[in-house]
Amino acid sequence: MEVNPLQRNSQRDTQIIHSMMTKDVITAKSSDSLKWALTRMLAFDIGSIVVVDDQNTPIGILTERDIRRKVVVLLEKLGSAVLELKISEAMSSPLITLGSDATTEEATQLMLVKKIKRIPVVDSHGSLAGIVSESDLLALRRGNPTT
Repeated sequence: MEVNPLQRNSQRDTQIIHSMMTKDVITAKSSDSLKWALTRMLAFDIGSIVVVDDQNTPIGILTERDIRRKVVVLLEKLGSAVLELKISEAMSSPLITLGSDATTEEATQLMLVKKIKRIPVVDSHGSLAGIVSESDLLALRRGNPTT
């Protein structure tokens, strides 16, 4: 009997995201340059950088979508000077986050409703604890968690 990996499975749907999120998140400050952020994204082969304040509280996210939609438009106006702009000028904000005690089902539903692919996870103090991605949730549904 073949099993559909996308079929609801109560054990997978109720798994707490803290147990499967990526904990080593690449972060930036809003004052960092787009060039710095893009270099980090390429170096670490990642699709986003979470922007945090001095208390490690997430305040925004710079994603591949932001680069396609915002940076490319600015590139046409500013040329290579766009790379010197601050991340705050291109990041998505306000940021959508989940607490580390949220379930994978809650993360999945939030991604579907908000049409996003990544959700930063915060601890009980609001500090960045990790990130969960669409790919993480799909791998879990297939029975192959990425972490």
